[in-house]
Amino acid sequence: MAKVVLALLVAVAADCAQLFLNTPIALFFGIGAEAADIAIDIIAAFVVIGLLGFSPLLLPTFVLEAIPVVDAFPTWTACVLYLISKRSGP
Repeated sequence: MAKVVLALLVAVAADCAQLFLNTPIALFFGIGAEAADIAIDIIAAFVVIGLLGFSPLLLPTFVLEAIPVVDAFPTWTACVLYLISKRSGP
């Protein structure tokens, strides 16, 4: 249970950090913000896989995060919530 909660916290933190990076404030930082955005995705992917195990559903999430406008949506959180609900199903 602790791993599930931690994975959800990591996903929410990753999405919040990326939301901040996609604001007009981040335009001031330019390329550095994009590099940080990619780093957040890679770290989130490895941590979530380490906590919940690999799932093929994580691959589309990682790809969606590479699309400029779509990465503003909470895709990590949605994916982790779906994986949690799939695990705890009947």
